[in-house]
Amino acid sequence: GMCALANRLRTALADTWTGSWFLRGFDGRGGAIGHDRLFLDANAWCLIARIGSEAQREALMRAIAERCAAPSPIGPTILDRPAHVRGGLLPPGWDTNGGVWAAISALTAWGQAVHDPARAWRCLLDQTFAAHARAYPHVWYGIWSGPDCWNSHHGDRPGETFVQPA
Repeated sequence: GMCALANRLRTALADTWTGSWFLRGFDGRGGAIGHDRLFLDANAWCLIARIGSEAQREALMRAIAERCAAPSPIGPTILDRPAHVRGGLLPPGWDTNGGVWAAISALTAWGQAVHDPARAWRCLLDQTFAAHARAYPHVWYGIWSGPDCWNSHHGDRPGETFVQPA
Protein backbone atom coordinates (compact mmCIF):
# COMPACT_ATOMS: atom_id res chain seq x y z
CA GLY A 1 0.00 0.00 0.00
CA MET A 2 1.48 3.25 1.23
CA CYS A 3 5.06 1.96 1.55
CA ALA A 4 5.01 0.77 -2.06
CA LEU A 5 3.65 4.16 -3.18
CA ALA A 6 6.33 5.96 -1.17
CA ASN A 7 9.04 3.84 -2.80
CA ARG A 8 7.67 4.54 -6.29
CA LEU A 9 7.55 8.28 -5.55
CA ARG A 10 11.09 8.23 -4.13
CA THR A 11 12.34 6.50 -7.30
CA ALA A 12 10.43 8.91 -9.54
CA LEU A 13 11.88 11.90 -7.70
CA ALA A 14 15.41 10.49 -7.81
CA ASP A 15 14.99 10.18 -11.59
CA THR A 16 14.62 13.99 -11.83
CA TRP A 17 18.32 14.57 -11.05
CA THR A 18 19.75 17.23 -13.39
CA GLY A 19 23.40 16.71 -12.52
CA SER A 20 23.45 19.34 -9.75
CA TRP A 21 19.92 19.40 -8.30
CA PHE A 22 16.49 17.84 -8.61
CA LEU A 23 13.72 19.27 -10.75
CA ARG A 24 11.02 21.41 -9.14
CA GLY A 25 8.20 19.51 -10.84
CA PHE A 26 6.28 19.34 -14.08
CA ASP A 27 3.83 21.71 -15.72
CA GLY A 28 0.36 20.65 -16.83
CA ARG A 29 1.70 19.54 -20.22
CA GLY A 30 4.44 17.25 -18.87
CA GLY A 31 7.25 19.77 -19.28
CA ALA A 32 9.95 19.79 -16.61
CA ILE A 33 10.30 22.79 -14.29
CA GLY A 34 13.76 23.41 -12.91
CA HIS A 35 16.24 22.34 -15.58
CA ASP A 36 17.55 25.89 -15.77
CA ARG A 37 17.08 26.99 -12.14
CA LEU A 38 17.67 25.53 -8.71
CA PHE A 39 14.40 25.73 -6.76
CA LEU A 40 15.35 25.59 -3.10
CA ASP A 41 11.88 24.67 -1.85
CA ALA A 42 11.86 21.34 -3.70
CA ASN A 43 15.51 20.53 -3.08
CA ALA A 44 15.52 21.17 0.67
CA TRP A 45 13.02 18.33 1.02
CA CYS A 46 15.24 16.07 -1.08
CA LEU A 47 18.05 16.57 1.44
CA ILE A 48 15.73 15.93 4.38
CA ALA A 49 14.31 12.76 2.80
CA ARG A 50 17.72 11.55 1.59
CA ILE A 51 16.59 11.41 -2.04
CA GLY A 52 19.25 10.27 -4.51
CA SER A 53 22.70 8.94 -3.78
CA GLU A 54 25.08 10.33 -1.20
CA ALA A 55 27.19 11.80 -4.03
CA GLN A 56 24.13 13.50 -5.50
CA ARG A 57 23.18 15.01 -2.15
CA GLU A 58 26.73 16.30 -1.69
CA ALA A 59 26.59 17.84 -5.18
CA LEU A 60 23.21 19.35 -4.29
CA MET A 61 24.59 20.90 -1.10
CA ARG A 62 27.50 22.36 -3.10
CA ALA A 63 25.09 23.78 -5.67
CA ILE A 64 22.92 25.33 -2.96
CA ALA A 65 25.99 26.79 -1.25
CA GLU A 66 27.44 28.25 -4.46
CA ARG A 67 24.25 29.35 -6.22
CA CYS A 68 21.83 30.27 -3.43
CA ALA A 69 23.73 30.80 -0.18
CA ALA A 70 27.17 32.27 -0.93
CA PRO A 71 25.93 35.31 -2.85
CA SER A 72 23.36 36.13 -0.13
CA PRO A 73 24.37 37.68 3.21
CA ILE A 74 21.06 36.66 4.86
CA GLY A 75 20.57 32.99 3.98
CA PRO A 76 19.97 31.04 0.79
CA THR A 77 17.64 32.42 -1.85
CA ILE A 78 14.59 30.42 -2.92
CA LEU A 79 15.84 30.43 -6.54
CA ASP A 80 19.44 30.50 -7.68
CA ARG A 81 18.49 33.39 -9.97
CA PRO A 82 15.22 35.16 -10.69
CA ALA A 83 13.02 34.50 -13.68
CA HIS A 84 11.34 37.03 -15.94
CA VAL A 85 7.78 37.38 -14.67
CA ARG A 86 5.16 38.45 -17.20
CA GLY A 87 4.19 42.08 -16.84
CA GLY A 88 6.91 42.71 -14.27
CA LEU A 89 4.48 41.69 -11.53
CA LEU A 90 7.22 40.14 -9.44
CA PRO A 91 10.56 41.94 -9.65
CA PRO A 92 13.83 39.99 -9.49
CA GLY A 93 14.83 39.08 -5.95
CA TRP A 94 11.36 39.61 -4.50
CA ASP A 95 9.10 36.99 -2.92
CA THR A 96 9.15 33.68 -4.80
CA ASN A 97 11.26 35.20 -7.58
CA GLY A 98 14.56 34.81 -5.79
CA GLY A 99 13.79 36.19 -2.35
CA VAL A 100 14.99 34.73 0.95
CA TRP A 101 12.21 32.79 2.67
CA ALA A 102 12.74 31.94 6.35
CA ALA A 103 10.62 28.79 6.12
CA ILE A 104 12.56 27.40 3.16
CA SER A 105 15.96 28.49 4.50
CA ALA A 106 15.19 26.70 7.77
CA LEU A 107 14.26 23.54 5.87
CA THR A 108 17.55 23.84 4.00
CA ALA A 109 19.48 23.97 7.28
CA TRP A 110 17.55 20.90 8.48
CA GLY A 111 18.37 19.04 5.27
CA GLN A 112 22.02 20.00 5.52
CA ALA A 113 22.11 18.88 9.17
CA VAL A 114 21.21 15.35 8.04
CA HIS A 115 24.43 15.27 5.98
CA ASP A 116 26.83 17.98 7.20
CA PRO A 117 26.07 19.56 10.59
CA ALA A 118 28.81 22.21 10.28
CA ARG A 119 27.39 23.43 6.96
CA ALA A 120 23.90 23.44 8.48
CA TRP A 121 25.09 25.55 11.40
CA ARG A 122 26.61 28.15 9.02
CA CYS A 123 23.36 28.17 7.03
CA LEU A 124 21.36 28.74 10.19
CA LEU A 125 23.65 31.54 11.41
CA ASP A 126 23.29 33.31 8.05
CA GLN A 127 19.52 33.42 8.64
CA THR A 128 19.62 35.19 11.99
CA PHE A 129 18.48 38.74 12.70
CA ALA A 130 22.09 39.43 13.70
CA ALA A 131 23.26 38.53 10.17
CA HIS A 132 20.49 40.67 8.69
CA ALA A 133 21.44 43.59 10.94
CA ARG A 134 25.08 43.35 9.83
CA ALA A 135 24.18 43.16 6.14
CA TYR A 136 21.36 45.73 6.15
CA PRO A 137 21.64 47.90 9.28
CA HIS A 138 19.32 50.54 7.75
CA VAL A 139 16.37 48.11 7.61
CA TRP A 140 14.94 48.31 11.12
CA TYR A 141 12.48 45.46 10.66
CA GLY A 142 15.32 43.03 10.08
CA ILE A 143 17.00 43.71 13.39
CA TRP A 144 14.37 42.66 15.94
CA SER A 145 11.49 41.38 13.83
CA GLY A 146 10.80 40.55 10.23
CA PRO A 147 8.51 39.35 7.46
CA ASP A 148 8.27 35.88 6.01
CA CYS A 149 10.36 36.87 2.97
CA TRP A 150 13.24 39.25 2.41
CA ASN A 151 14.20 40.85 -0.88
CA SER A 152 17.51 39.38 -1.95
CA HIS A 153 20.65 40.78 -3.52
CA HIS A 154 19.18 39.84 -6.93
CA GLY A 155 17.09 42.99 -7.16
CA ASP A 156 16.43 46.42 -5.78
CA ARG A 157 15.75 47.09 -2.10
CA PRO A 158 17.74 44.09 -0.79
CA GLY A 159 17.14 43.33 2.87
CA GLU A 160 13.68 44.86 2.73
CA THR A 161 10.47 42.96 2.10
CA PHE A 162 8.40 42.72 -1.07
CA VAL A 163 5.22 44.55 -1.92
CA GLN A 164 2.66 42.41 -3.67
CA PRO A 165 1.58 44.53 -6.67
CA ALA A 166 -1.61 42.51 -7.16
